[in-house]
Amino acid sequence: MKLSKLLFTLSICINMSCYSAYAENSKSTEKFCYQYDPHIFTDVKSNVSKKDIKYFGPKVAQLIALLNEACVQYGTSESEYKPRLVKPLLYNTLIKTISFYKKEIRKGNISKEEATATLTELLQKGYVCVFEDTTQLEEQLASADTPEKIMEIMGNVSIVAY
Repeated sequence: MKLSKLLFTLSICINMSCYSAYAENSKSTEKFCYQYDPHIFTDVKSNVSKKDIKYFGPKVAQLIALLNEACVQYGTSESEYKPRLVKPLLYNTLIKTISFYKKEIRKGNISKEEATATLTELLQKGYVCVFEDTTQLEEQLASADTPEKIMEIMGNVSIVAY
């Protein structure tokens, strides 16, 4: 009983310490913090694309497959044949960033290792955000028109394992 109270109190403290705002160039940029189960990234059973493995390696390819599985939902009847996106703004900005890194690798502007490291962090954050209330984050992402701006906004997201 005491352990559960301690964990609950710790959970509240982590949440309270994660939500903060700071001023930058007279613009308020909010920090976002979400909790996640650390095992969600280890037990991946999704279909992984061979193209994604070629570009980024198996770890990022698994994260892309996880994101697709979480965000793209198909109807169960014949009348619902079109896929429906969960959190379409978040999903589309992540897909846009993945495409950007594929192009940069093809052009030779960035190494595969650097893209893999960046995308691993970005996709982990994005996957956790799919299951959270991200209204304010999505408002900021709506104004992001470049991959650099998306990375800057997603840099304000932190995920904490519980």
